[in-house]
This record gives sequence, structure tokens and C-alpha cells, in this order.
Amino acid sequence: MASQPKQCSSSELTTVERMSGSIRVECLTSDNYHEFSTACRLILHKVADQFLKNACNNPKLSAIAFYEGTCAGVIFCEDKRNSSLAITNIGVLDEFRRRGVGTALMNHAYNIAKELKSITTLEFVVVVHHR
Repeated sequence: MASQPKQCSSSELTTVERMSGSIRVECLTSDNYHEFSTACRLILHKVADQFLKNACNNPKLSAIAFYEGTCAGVIFCEDKRNSSLAITNIGVLDEFRRRGVGTALMNHAYNIAKELKSITTLEFVVVVHHR
């Protein structure tokens, strides 16, 4: 079992109001860790404990999206230490697709990259063997 993440500040919470509903994106916290790990396993399928441990070690770079209060998607980024932030995993549950959840998660990553003064590039890692 992966360790529990550190707490994030309230400034790391993004709420997006949409005509069809409300999307809230939160960085990984001890309060939402269980939902995050469950969503990762449902969305990303093969999630190793090491992946969750990495997310816990830098919770500001991982986030969970809620659509009208229900877990809808996740994103995981890595600080590449070469002035780039890489989006390595992003996913939205099927029933929440085409509702702006993925866009909200991408905007969250963009905002994190802007906050990290050393970041000049936002990368998106594409995996060929996705389903």
C-alpha cells in the first residue's frame, strides 16, 4: 500500500462552473486519496503501488476531478527537473466524457506549471499501448 499524501493548500483547488454541471479539481490529499487510487485503477487499469507512491510524494502534481460531486477523472504529472512538466497520465471515466472534465484537468496542470517558476514547457506523454 502506498503512503498517504501530504496536505495541499486550498489554493490548489480549482472549481469550474459549466452549464451542464460543476467540475471541481483537487490536488491529491489524504482526504481524497482513496477515491484517487480507486479512480486510477478504474481509468488507467494497470496502476502499480509505485505509481501511487510517486503521486503521494508530490501530491501537488496529481489531481482528481469531481463532476457534480462524483469522482470523474484523474491526472498525474512529473516535474522533469529540466524546466518541463510532463503530463504522464490523464483519464476520465466513460460516463463523464465530453463534459469538460478532461479540459478542467488539463487546465489544472497548466496552472500548476505556471505556479512552478522553473517550468517553461508543458509536455504530454503519449503511450502507444492504450486501450
